[in-house]
Formats: sequence, C-alpha cells, structure tokens
Amino acid sequence: MKLAFLIPHYGLEINEPLEIYCRTTAENLYRRGIDVTIYTITDGRKEGEYVLNGVLIKRFKTEKSGDFSNHLIKNLKENEKEYDALLFFGAQNQITLKGVEELKGKKILIPYLYSASNFDTLDLFSKIDGIVFMTERERLKLKLDSQRSEVIEFGIDIKDKIEPHLFRKRYFILSDYILCQKEENFREIIEKFLILKKNFPFVTLILKEKFSRNIPFDPEIKYMELRDQKERLECIKGSLFTLLPSFVDRPDFLFFESMSLGVPVVVNQRNETLLEYCIMSNGGLWYSEMEEFFEVSSLLIKDKFLRRKLGRQAQNYIKENHSPEKIFLKWKKFLNSIL
Repeated sequence: MKLAFLIPHYGLEINEPLEIYCRTTAENLYRRGIDVTIYTITDGRKEGEYVLNGVLIKRFKTEKSGDFSNHLIKNLKENEKEYDALLFFGAQNQITLKGVEELKGKKILIPYLYSASNFDTLDLFSKIDGIVFMTERERLKLKLDSQRSEVIEFGIDIKDKIEPHLFRKRYFILSDYILCQKEENFREIIEKFLILKKNFPFVTLILKEKFSRNIPFDPEIKYMELRDQKERLECIKGSLFTLLPSFVDRPDFLFFESMSLGVPVVVNQRNETLLEYCIMSNGGLWYSEMEEFFEVSSLLIKDKFLRRKLGRQAQNYIKENHSPEKIFLKWKKFLNSIL
C-alpha cells in the first residue's frame, strides 16, 4: 500500500496537534510496512526531497504569500496514480481545498475540526471517500455515514529510557516542579501559581516556552523551550504533574505523553476533549475556577500516593487504547474499507 500525506507544515519542530498527529501516524504506518510520502511546503528549507525517521518528505516552494503551493498540486497530478490514497490533513488550508478539487485519486480527510470555524458549511466533505477524526468528540460535530468515517486517536510510542535526573542536572533544578503548557491564558496561570507558591515554597513552575519580553518575568518560574523530544520527555517524567490550562476544546500531544509516562495531568474543565480523557482514564484532575485550581494543585503536591495512582491509571489507559500496534490496526482496517 502506498499513501501520500498532504499537509502545509511538517517537521520535528512543529508542535501543533494536527502536525504531530500527521507525523506520528506517518512514522507508525511506515514502521509497519506501508509506503508513506509527505507532500508539504518548504517552510524555510530548500525545495526537494528529505527523509525524517524513514519517511520520505517532498517539499515544494510556495506562492508569494501563504502556505499554498501550486507546484505541489501539479506534481501530485502527474504522479497520483502511484498512490492508493491521498490523505489531506486539515479541512481549511488551501492545499486541502485545492487538492480535493483537482486531484482524482481516493481521498481521505483528517479535518481537525477544532480549528475549523465554518465546518457546517464546508462542502468538501461530500467530495471525499473517507474521514478520520482524532477523537469521538470531533466526530459528533458532524452527522456522517459511519461507514465513511472512523475515529483513530494519537498513537503513543515511547521506547527510549527516560531519565529525568539528567534534565534536572542539565538545568540545575533542585526543587519539585510542575510542568505547564504555555497557552492563551498563561498570564492568569502565572498569577495563580505565585499565590499557590506561598503555601508550597519548594515547588517551581516550568513554563514550556522560551522567555521573551512579552512574558512577565518572575524568578520563581523557569521558562524552557525544551530542545527536543527526549528533553521534553525527561522534563515531563520528572514533574509532579502536567498542567494544561487551555480553555480551547482540542486534543494536546503533551497530555498524552504525560499519561504514557505515568504522570498525572490537570486540565481546564472548559477543554471538554481533555476532560473526557481524564474521566475515561481516571488519570487526571480538572478545575473550573481559581479556588478549584488551588484545591487540585495542593492535593497533588501533598499526596504522592494519589499522584502515583493517577499516573498508573493514565499509563494503563494509554497502553490499552493508544499503543502504536492498536492504532495501526485501526488505520489498516479503515484503509482497506475505503480502498
């Protein structure tokens, strides 16, 4: 089986959910014998062919502005007979919209409706052969023929030995810490943490973000870009818990990585996607108001047995539902039904 994945942005440095989903899916399928080629834009690189973790990447130059490439579509028109299916990642980018219109092969869409503002009016759903949703909640946003759609979640595969003491040694971190994803409401989280720290002076907040002038500086907070996946995983595993404060309803790869490492998660209740996973896995806690944030955080800081219990339940849930093997079998079954 030979597949073409079409996505505007692709690479290890891109940390958005859809792009991580595309990359981890491509690598999972490739490792299990499916030929995958990525069609994407140059993104500051030279036009041409690259290989990342075994997967072939074809990069094409863009027009004067935006993330669309006529050269990409033209190349696929000339070569689409080589592929059993074309997989489009994202419902509203120009590569998907133009590609669905102009290419004739079997088309599968991974819409990522969390970023689609007008998904009820998009007519491209009638022009494709199959749809893959990242979560069940996403599928509920549309009423579709169940034979043409499937929910296939993130596959999590962490095989390397993760040693958090190396991360601590590298950055001279002696205290316990909470790892926090930088989100649109991060200033509010910083304010909350500084109040929390009055009761727990030995706890540090690590904000997963490079420090810049538009971020308030405080010596009680460490700002870290985290250079690569291994360093990120070391940081996660060494944390008391991972805090994902976003109120935007969408999945987050850091959430799943934390669970897979046995680290409990704390999420904003308004992110109903992550809230559902916390409930299903019994691997995380949530809050809605500031008072609940303090209660939940204080409980996890003080109770190491609760942290271990939640972490163990989270890890078991990932093993049972998000292993690469199970995710691959879902993809294989769905692709065979379409092709």
